[in-house]
Amino acid sequence: VPWTADPDGRITDFSARWLALTGLTREAALGDGWAQVPHPDDLPAMQAAWGHALATGAPYDVEHRIRTADGTYRWMRSRAAAWRGPD
Repeated sequence: VPWTADPDGRITDFSARWLALTGLTREAALGDGWAQVPHPDDLPAMQAAWGHALATGAPYDVEHRIRTADGTYRWMRSRAAAWRGPD
């Protein structure tokens, strides 16, 4: 489920698949809006790993649960790698 973020880590785009899976609108999911779908017990570790990835350029790789559009939780793995340039 592809997504992109800006250099500050705010989500700038989601695939239609993510929106269908979570039931969020694009507007609701952008920025930090994604944080409303992880299981509350998983969110702190996700945020810590994301902060570490942003600060160091290390890969982001976390297993966690998300609330799906039907209200149930599903395990998934989120991975990201930074594309860094001079700007």
